[in-house]
Amino acid sequence: MLKERIKKIYFYRYSLRDMAFSQLKAKYTGSILGIWWAIATPLLIMAAITFVFTKVMKIGIVNFPLFCLAGILPWFFFSVSLSESTSSLLRSSQLLKQFTFPCEFIPISSVLANFINFIFGLICIVPVFIAFKIKILPLLFFLPIPLILHLMFTLGIVLFLSCLNAFFRDVTHLLGVALMFWFWVTPVFYSVDMVPASYRWICALNPMTVFITMYRDILFEAKFPGIWEVLLAFIISLAASLLGYMVFAKYESSFIKRI
Repeated sequence: MLKERIKKIYFYRYSLRDMAFSQLKAKYTGSILGIWWAIATPLLIMAAITFVFTKVMKIGIVNFPLFCLAGILPWFFFSVSLSESTSSLLRSSQLLKQFTFPCEFIPISSVLANFINFIFGLICIVPVFIAFKIKILPLLFFLPIPLILHLMFTLGIVLFLSCLNAFFRDVTHLLGVALMFWFWVTPVFYSVDMVPASYRWICALNPMTVFITMYRDILFEAKFPGIWEVLLAFIISLAASLLGYMVFAKYESSFIKRI
């Protein structure tokens, strides 16, 4: 069953590509800055957080804006993907009825559109990291590792949530609150070492911690992520993507009747 679905996805792969680029184009239609919002939004959030934590709370991290940016960019991709893709099946119900393609293309194409957005922002921001620490240059060859694993994890979560939202429409409303809570317990603007030892178990249970840490290791610390970090990220990504896809495939016929 799973093998056949993968074959079908491969057969319609160009349709998936076109859908992703179409969503990306529609996202910035009528916008003056266009895709440059992929850089502007994380920079604005970073600036606000930097002001609060360096000027108000006097946090003592050297080059805090870059430290924060290394976490903000991947978090922004993750949170926006979840926000936009969870309700994508409901928004595209007429499209599913008119055309023949795998249903999972709807949420997957939304995630891929945001991933392209993320890559564009990353390409534009990386030279800033290089300017501050030239040692990261050879490590950039390893950047696809966290990128691919992070994408797999996000796809798995999105497939699960989009399926769940087809049955329970409250998921979309709860997601906003959940993402806000998730953001604050993820080491985006602080390091795990800064968390009191008695509360570090929260970071350990948070799957986003390992992805943010890997990005920060490469872009800010100029070091290769630990082998155990990479292994943990691989296990989490594989488990999330397989579980999300299996749930989606199992309940596809049921939720199609509801949308």
